[in-house]
Amino acid sequence: SRSEELARRLSNGGKVPAELFGEILMDVVNLARLNGVRAEDCLHGQISRMETSF
Repeated sequence: SRSEELARRLSNGGKVPAELFGEILMDVVNLARLNGVRAEDCLHGQISRMETSF
């Protein structure tokens, strides 16, 4: 899978092409949509929670 490829490259210290990150992000966005949520809202919510924890 793409995420396994990403993990393998990162654990080996290899370069990860931007295209691979983009493909994985698109997968996550689509999974969020299938679950009735907007990935952007999830991301903004997480960032807000992180900012308040500092």
